[in-house]
Amino acid sequence: MEKNKVSAVIITYNNADTLEETLATLKWCDEIVVVDSGSCDQTKEICLQHGCRFSTHPFDGYGPQKQYATSLARNNWILSIDSDEVMAEALQQEIQTIFSEKTIPCEGFEIIISLHFMGKLFRYGRESKLSHTRLYNRNYGGFNDNKLHERIILQGEVKQLKNIIIHHSYKDLHHYFEKFNKFTSLAVEDAIRNKKKANKLQILVKFPAGFLIFYIWQRNFLNGFPGFVWSVISAYYKFVKYLKLYEALNIRNK
Repeated sequence: MEKNKVSAVIITYNNADTLEETLATLKWCDEIVVVDSGSCDQTKEICLQHGCRFSTHPFDGYGPQKQYATSLARNNWILSIDSDEVMAEALQQEIQTIFSEKTIPCEGFEIIISLHFMGKLFRYGRESKLSHTRLYNRNYGGFNDNKLHERIILQGEVKQLKNIIIHHSYKDLHHYFEKFNKFTSLAVEDAIRNKKKANKLQILVKFPAGFLIFYIWQRNFLNGFPGFVWSVISAYYKFVKYLKLYEALNIRNK
């Protein structure tokens, strides 16, 4: 019986600090495709040491970049994973068991993404159980064109896997705020493209309302002090995103 082959697909930019651990959990894949957008650290060397197929491509947003990387894969089944994510061993075994069968029961699989932040794996709140389609047959769909918060859109059945990916999204708070400025600006580009609006009232309520939602409603208070910090900076992210959108729309309309 011929094996159902899987291509792991990753986009990178100066990810040498996290990439080793990510690639170590992908050894079971039939190939690893990496598309880099101009790293100046050891990203390329690490990828080549792990036998990845490495290429470069200018970055024009996460959705377009990931779709381009997928186009380079040799197999139809794609595992899309970020360079700061680590597959739990149980998840690796779960996928290998499914793909050892002759027939795959669906066109895609959702995987739970759990945040690791300030030295703590979140067990509560939205960030402990975000579920995204990450393993899919590209004959039935692919990434949308969103520059940020990209997602895979499939025409077919999607099933939920039991085990998790651990997301080491931020090395420290300095790294968080480096990403913060980039991500809020990309989010504004998507918002303008989708004809979204922002007014002063929205801006005024985004931070206090956002904090209460993150900390109380989403139960991040159960994640201890890291949960409190996450709630504060996540609410501030929403405030700044809408403030940037308001600024962009006002400048554009003058």
